[in-house]
Amino acid sequence: MTRGQHVRFSSRWIGKEGRISLNGTLVGSNNHRLPIPTELVVSGRDKPEGQESVFDFSQQNERRREKRKNKLGNYDARKPIATEAKVHFFDALRQEVLQIADLLNHLKHGETHHVPGLAARLRLPLVDTTAEPMPLLQLCAAMYDLPLIVYTIPFPRAMPSADMPYTLGLRIGSEPGAFGNNPVDLDLWMGLTTATVGKLKYSNSTLLSDVGNTVGAHFDADIALTVSFLRKFTVAEPKANIAIDFLGRYVERVAESILPLCRQVLATHDQATGRSSSTNLP
Repeated sequence: MTRGQHVRFSSRWIGKEGRISLNGTLVGSNNHRLPIPTELVVSGRDKPEGQESVFDFSQQNERRREKRKNKLGNYDARKPIATEAKVHFFDALRQEVLQIADLLNHLKHGETHHVPGLAARLRLPLVDTTAEPMPLLQLCAAMYDLPLIVYTIPFPRAMPSADMPYTLGLRIGSEPGAFGNNPVDLDLWMGLTTATVGKLKYSNSTLLSDVGNTVGAHFDADIALTVSFLRKFTVAEPKANIAIDFLGRYVERVAESILPLCRQVLATHDQATGRSSSTNLP
């Protein structure tokens, strides 16, 4: 194996049993009864399995920005949007920013009972399928023809090892960093697979909708499989000295990543209208 080649590394927990695999081969576990090879020769790949190269979203990003602009233009031509309505949209987005920021602060202090409230708040700006002509954040960005760029991993369409019963990817950041450095349009990111349960695959859009519909907005007797699986497992939050379930961690990560986008859109609007209050947003 030479420098620059790739291997597939995966880890998972099944109850109290941990397993580590390399290129699909079990290489480590705290269950000593499992067959673990004493030596493994690994063949690296020049590119990750199932990918031709680092995926470049740049052209798709531009098309998505253009699509939002055209969709708004077509809607406005059919049903002209009054100036008062446009003011209301940005005021509503401003209120969402304040509420999301407050709820995130509660989570940072270990108050995990606010996860349902944060999940509910994410529905309106991101995945409200009843919104016309599009969800609130995308609508406000389209009014100024602004891009909505987040960052994800270099190979976001690479699927996890088939031997993993469930996976969840926290593959979004507001800037290049630990969660990825590949710029992708928010709407494109919404369509990327983020969770698998057995053979089922869930996009970010589907997952956020399930979370909002079964936790944030109301309690459903038929709880979505994705939400049920997310609430079974916990991850540590060392800074707050708490454990938070995967549902909370996922919702928290998405909220942290879209807040800067909301602020950028509001700052553009405030500059265009002579308003300065966005600088005071949390």
